[in-house]
Amino acid sequence: MNKIDSGDYLFIKYDCSECLSVDSYLKCNFDGLLRLDEEFDCIGVAYRNHDGLYIVYNEFGQTKVRLYS
Repeated sequence: MNKIDSGDYLFIKYDCSECLSVDSYLKCNFDGLLRLDEEFDCIGVAYRNHDGLYIVYNEFGQTKVRLYS
């Protein structure tokens, strides 16, 4: 985590079995069918400020910002 800084790209691969809702699980599996053999599902961008490290990414058509854990 200390090596990631603002502007760094993160390549994200979803694990559909980790989805917390049925809707997210279905969207994840449907998107996976469209991408058949991709190495990653989306690209996130890191943003660091005094509160911590955040990742800005697109999940199933919605832009999200999450604290990096």
